[in-house]
Amino acid sequence: MQFRLKRERRKSLKIEIQDEEVIVKAPYWISKRGVDLFIKAHRSWIEKELQKASLRKKRFCFEEKFLLLGGRYPLRKGNKELCFQNGSFWVEEPSQEAFQTFYKNFAMGYLRLRTKVIAAKYNCLYNDIKITGAKKRWGSCTSKRNINFSYRVVMLPPDLIDYIIVHELSHLTYMNHSKAFWSLVHSRMPDYKERHRRIAAFLVDDI
Repeated sequence: MQFRLKRERRKSLKIEIQDEEVIVKAPYWISKRGVDLFIKAHRSWIEKELQKASLRKKRFCFEEKFLLLGGRYPLRKGNKELCFQNGSFWVEEPSQEAFQTFYKNFAMGYLRLRTKVIAAKYNCLYNDIKITGAKKRWGSCTSKRNINFSYRVVMLPPDLIDYIIVHELSHLTYMNHSKAFWSLVHSRMPDYKERHRRIAAFLVDDI
């Protein structure tokens, strides 16, 4: 199995999958043989993750289907700027940049409105909402009461988006994942564990 080895000042081995490439981060003191044995022991997991990465990788061509609010919709030739109408994405020249711009703009409108509605329901006061390109986290909350959301959030179904919003709004009260934090989340969304499980299993597009 091919992989890229990165030596770092760290205590243990770590495997990451980035753009369908296997990257192994290893301490300076571990031998190449030790790394090979580690890869061999985790081969099954690596192959599964590579398969997931391949499924997420999108080809930006007409008739390919893309996610929006949990549904998959075809890309068709149309508008100069990418838009979503009548159950399809429309654009003259498909590209990753066009989709990133669309998702960021859509997320800004959808998440601002939905967060405002949910925050009012629970009397939560936040400062501002920002849309990011984060891949490893859906959202975050800062000490200045700003809430950040990855634009990939709008690829999820609406009920899972609501969970992410409730999660981040709850961080305005507890800036941690303590028992008190999860108790607050539960009081606002009793089925949050099920929604959390579904999010973990949901494959979003790698855009």
